Amino acid sequence: MFGAVKAVANGDEKQIPIMRQACNDANTGLSGLIAAAKKGAVGEVAVDKAIENINASIAKLNTQSIFAQAGQLEPDKSAMSVTVQKLQTDLQEASQKLSSIAGTVQKAVRGNEEDLARVASELANAVALVANASEKTASRIPDALSQQDILSSSKSLAIASHQLILAAKDAQRLPNDTSAQHSLSASVKGVAEAATSLMTSVQRSSAEAERGERELEARKQQLQALMKNVRPVNATAEEVVGNAREVLTSTADLIFANDQGSLIDAGNTAYNAVEKLLATSAGAARLSSDDKVQKGIKDASIGIGRAMVDLLEVAKLNRADNNTMPKLDNASAKVTTATQQLVEALRKLPNAQNVTLDDKGDLDKLAEEELLKCANIIKEAARALEAAKPERKTPKIPGVLDRIDIDTAIVDAAQAIANATGVLVQHAYSAQRERLEKRRQPGQRYRNDPTWANGLISASHGVADSVQSLVKAANKAATGMADEEELVATARAVASSTAHLVSASRAKADPNSASVKNLSDAAKSVANATSLLVAAATKAGNLADAAAAEEEVTSLSFGGAASKAKEMESQIKILKLEKELEKERMRMLAMRKTKK
Repeated sequence: MFGAVKAVANGDEKQIPIMRQACNDANTGLSGLIAAAKKGAVGEVAVDKAIENINASIAKLNTQSIFAQAGQLEPDKSAMSVTVQKLQTDLQEASQKLSSIAGTVQKAVRGNEEDLARVASELANAVALVANASEKTASRIPDALSQQDILSSSKSLAIASHQLILAAKDAQRLPNDTSAQHSLSASVKGVAEAATSLMTSVQRSSAEAERGERELEARKQQLQALMKNVRPVNATAEEVVGNAREVLTSTADLIFANDQGSLIDAGNTAYNAVEKLLATSAGAARLSSDDKVQKGIKDASIGIGRAMVDLLEVAKLNRADNNTMPKLDNASAKVTTATQQLVEALRKLPNAQNVTLDDKGDLDKLAEEELLKCANIIKEAARALEAAKPERKTPKIPGVLDRIDIDTAIVDAAQAIANATGVLVQHAYSAQRERLEKRRQPGQRYRNDPTWANGLISASHGVADSVQSLVKAANKAATGMADEEELVATARAVASSTAHLVSASRAKADPNSASVKNLSDAAKSVANATSLLVAAATKAGNLADAAAAEEEVTSLSFGGAASKAKEMESQIKILKLEKELEKERMRMLAMRKTKK
């Protein structure tokens, strides 16, 4: 082209057609180049959007998992008209579709940027479908641990899909790089494994409820057999009463268990407690030479065994059903009445006239006092967090999220959790005062029930302890030493402890009363605040990781091949860590299910 232009400039008009054709060819080539560049840019934007959508799904699943841990994962309205089996089938199909789309990524990588963008968008949509199906399925499962299992597995699948898109981008950018291609293959395999793991979680959740029923039925039958063959153990009346208190504690554990693992543990504890009670009661009865006294003690202890058998049967019922709690209340009352009858029988033994079950006095009043203490502890915690907010010593750069911003957000979120928990405890305190007022009304029959009172006392202690741990973790953030894992763990512990408190407070209340609604609303506020803190802690972790990575990269001077090798090393490490995380999660779940 340049030769023709030069010739025309020198007066050779015969070169004009050649020059025009050359210019046309150049324009055509340039247009194609610009179009290709535009396609590449559009494709990259679409891929980034897909990653953004997947991250949104991950954040949503994380929030739902927190609600599940707090016992506040309410059934999805659209899922209520569908069977759990149908929801599980929908989740399985969504998971299989996602895995199928992941299998097409390698082919898209061999195409152009638009091909990869299309598949990335399809993958992000599939992740959203899996997340939605997981939330619906989890919301219909009564067991909190199984809910978390399904949501956590879905999150792992979403993370694996995110990793796959990142690996695909590298593989398309470096088509001749063997390491990048191997990383892509490993990422495709990672998605398939995560999808399989999700389905395993779904199948496990189906078996979990059945496992709880089987275990409780086994303890019930053991107890029935034990009552036919009691082996006496020498004991005093005081020792028998101590065992009776253990029975009541295990009764509370059975009632307030919110997952199958806790329920099974409570069933085992209840059996062991009643076994000791029967043996020591039979032994203590021999301290009297009066046959009637001996028979009265033995009959009363057997009455406790029978009441526990009934409670184990009722404990199998679905806790999400509002009709279950009154039945648990009634079964628990029988255990309490039977223990009180045993104490009366024990008082007929020599030197045992003063034995009492209520060694702590008025447990209901004590529960009220403990709730008030808990509320005051939380108020102090909120004030401490307000005073601990970090101060900015350097000017803020507009539009830039820095360490002070994140640390402040962490402390603010921790304070929001403390405030929301304080409101919840106040509502629990009000509900307990209402209960105490009712017992003072003329004509009202009042039954002292240490099971519920001890449940409230234990729950209030758990809430106070967890909030104090959260304050310690948030204070570290205020001094620039935020620990993401500690923050997340302590925030989730608050959510879990408040779930116990809500369960204990609801036990004696009208399910349609304003106090129960206030408790539920406050529990949701705690869960929402917890999710905000987890998000802030994650940002803190990401900021720290990015700074550390940037510092490491800046300090190193790799050549081309060495740089690619290091990049591959990092990708492999990411995949291994994610896989180890999944294994550890499964191991923890197995431990919870098998511990006795």
